[in-house]
Amino acid sequence: MGTLIFTASMSIDGYVADADGDFQWTAPSDEVFDFHIERMARVSTEVLGRKTYALMGYWETFPDDDGQSP
Repeated sequence: MGTLIFTASMSIDGYVADADGDFQWTAPSDEVFDFHIERMARVSTEVLGRKTYALMGYWETFPDDDGQSP
C-alpha cells in the first residue's frame, strides 16, 4: 500500500487566492522550495485541482533550449 501525502496552502480564514485571484502570498522561502522539490522527486502520481492543472500546462510547452536563465 502506498502513502498519500496531502498539501494545501490557504489562509487561516480559508482562502487560497486574494481578492484579485493572486496566490503569490503563498510563495515559499528558498529553503522550503528546495525541500519541496526534493520531496516531489519521489512522487509517482500528483493530483491537481482544475486551476492548478491549467497553470501547470505551461511546463508542457516550456522551451527546453538552454536559453533560459537559472
